[in-house]
Amino acid sequence: MATAVQDDDDELEGIPLPKSKKKLFILIALVILVLSGIGAGVYYFLLRTAPAEEVAATAAAGTNVAAKEAPGKPPIFLALESFTVNLKISPGEDQQFLQIGISFQLRSEKSGDPIKQRMPQVRNRVLLLLTNSRASDLSTTEGKEKLVEQIMTQVNGLYPQMGDDTPVLGVFFTSFIIQ
Repeated sequence: MATAVQDDDDELEGIPLPKSKKKLFILIALVILVLSGIGAGVYYFLLRTAPAEEVAATAAAGTNVAAKEAPGKPPIFLALESFTVNLKISPGEDQQFLQIGISFQLRSEKSGDPIKQRMPQVRNRVLLLLTNSRASDLSTTEGKEKLVEQIMTQVNGLYPQMGDDTPVLGVFFTSFIIQ
């Protein structure tokens, strides 16, 4: 009989005893808490809109054209075909080329239609601006910003009837190579 009891004890050693589920609940609660914290951080730093004071300050400085957009709407862009042009040269300089990709930020999807209808005129105005530029002017940040302003003025100048509701809110270079 003593051997029968000992055999039962040997069989029980291979079977794990049930553990408390308290640790499992604590682990699940910690995972939920960490994920909530990460989600709140992502929302706060990436998805929230800028406070009204920040938008007003940057708009007054003229640095944020996106402040004119309706809040909560994603920006709308229109990409132009890339340009490759000869740059204006000074006496004694070698010929230099500019390859540039340009995208317009539009006020709305509908504002892209007039630009598409007049695309040859838009491209001509941009082409004339680019060919009258020097590599030394375009190699600085100030020169690029000046070119952005000139392109916006030229393109929006095609639509004087629109007044302050001009179709192009911003000009962005998607590639910029001077050779």
